[in-house]
Amino acid sequence: MPRRLCSLLLLPTLGLILLFSPVFLFRRAATSSRSSRTLFRGTSPGPIAMPPISLNAFVRARKEVFLRDLEAGGSLERWTVVMGNEAGDLDSLASALAFAYLSTLPSAPFSSPNLLPLHQIRRADLPLRPENALALQSAELPPTSLSTLSDLPEPPSTLTARGASYALVDHNRLGPAWGQGKVRAVMDHHIDEGLYEGGETELRRVQVPVGSCASLVVQEFREAWERAIKEEQNEYAVPTELVDLLISAIVIDTANLREGGKAQPVDHEAFRFLLPLSSFASPSSLSPLNTTAAAPSTAAALTSPLFDALSHAKSDVTSLSTPELIRRDYKQLRTSNHLSLGLASSTLSLKHTIRGDWPAFWSALDAFAAERALDALLLLTSFKGQSSGKHRREVLLLAPAEGKLAKSGRAEDVVRALEANEDLRFGKWKKGELQAAGVRRAWVWNQGNTKATRKQVAPAVQAAVEALGADLKSAAL
Repeated sequence: MPRRLCSLLLLPTLGLILLFSPVFLFRRAATSSRSSRTLFRGTSPGPIAMPPISLNAFVRARKEVFLRDLEAGGSLERWTVVMGNEAGDLDSLASALAFAYLSTLPSAPFSSPNLLPLHQIRRADLPLRPENALALQSAELPPTSLSTLSDLPEPPSTLTARGASYALVDHNRLGPAWGQGKVRAVMDHHIDEGLYEGGETELRRVQVPVGSCASLVVQEFREAWERAIKEEQNEYAVPTELVDLLISAIVIDTANLREGGKAQPVDHEAFRFLLPLSSFASPSSLSPLNTTAAAPSTAAALTSPLFDALSHAKSDVTSLSTPELIRRDYKQLRTSNHLSLGLASSTLSLKHTIRGDWPAFWSALDAFAAERALDALLLLTSFKGQSSGKHRREVLLLAPAEGKLAKSGRAEDVVRALEANEDLRFGKWKKGELQAAGVRRAWVWNQGNTKATRKQVAPAVQAAVEALGADLKSAAL
């Protein structure tokens, strides 16, 4: 058995089902066929060279040089750190890697002497997203090559103090851990917070709605990419493995471009451009600069096995503990009135998360909130009902006893604002009552509008908290 397929056995949450997944068998065959092709321009007899550097070599080299400069103790002004959001999903991962690599193309809309693609999570949390591991395996990019927060020997704010700048993808606010850093680029599909407009920011694109941030990256760099293909007479101007990673991000975020789903025109355009350059397309049908002929349903059928494999991996979280489920897909924000809000998303229902052990559940949430000094923690669940098969969403709000929200006595005001929100349609939780909350303040709802994701819930919660006013901080003391 090929070594690459054997290595999938090391992903314990996937097992033999994914080992023989059609996407991997097909990708390997397509890649083998493609690599043996000789490409010509017109009738010119000269073969076209393959790219000089693989995605893995690029990522590993950037990491090594950056860590060497970091250890040297000098200025980091020549470095731009490209990073996705702290949830560390596949869209953030692929977008950061692509932004860094594509910025090296001639005539790219953004350039920097050195770019470091950074995965903004701890290395110990990499196994919490098996769908990422699956996509990286397909892209022949070992997790050890990635730069993570764990690879930084100093706090993130130290990079800022030493002159490093930042390019943000899949979010549009630099986290507080990084200090007041210079943001040179922003590319995102979340609600625009209106920061980094003009001044030191050279490239800024925040567009809503868009299914995947990876689509925006592709569209922004497409002109430079196409020019590289034409001028270098080489459709491999960008490594196939990076193309495959971008397609994986778009596919998982748009449910394989499902009609009536999250996919927007920019997602379809990016997908049509990428597909002929990927290993998922038939080699006999490749035409990278004429990508409008195939019907969307026909094109998406080629990545259906990919979507099935990634979806299966993403939903396989039953073996994770409550702390792991919270860390797996977590984001944190700070309101204008100085409260820290944590938002965790899970594909398990609260019933299956709690597993009948309420004390252990509360203990896990308390410890997580205390570790991050949170004033409120929200757990957002998204799953299919076991009997009905219908999509369900739940929202749990915890106001830790030591947090500003609980101490201010204003938590009920936030609850009333959320329950009055007609876009979210919070209703009574039908699985019973919260048990053993003790000194905690906690509420749980069924979310009537199942189409509203964290992209809509987070701003609603933030607005409800900020509506309490700037005096909340002093009221809590």
